[in-house]
Amino acid sequence: MNKLRVLIADSTPSVRQFIRYGLEDHFKNIEFEMANNGKNIQKRLEAAHYDLILYDRDLPLLKGDEFLQWLKNHETLKMFHS
Repeated sequence: MNKLRVLIADSTPSVRQFIRYGLEDHFKNIEFEMANNGKNIQKRLEAAHYDLILYDRDLPLLKGDEFLQWLKNHETLKMFHS
């Protein structure tokens, strides 16, 4: 069985870990990656596919609305956005 890939994006390390530990307790088939700012999440999304992205709307270097606009306009990633 393939693991689900989840990207957790938040600038606070303790929040990222809290989310990860909470999900790990209930779902054993998840592979996690972390991002701490908007530029970091952009690089990760261009390099790999994720089944779920948990994104802080106030993430440094790319706010929530800017992130959604970037995703919507990205030539490769826009086909995954609905």
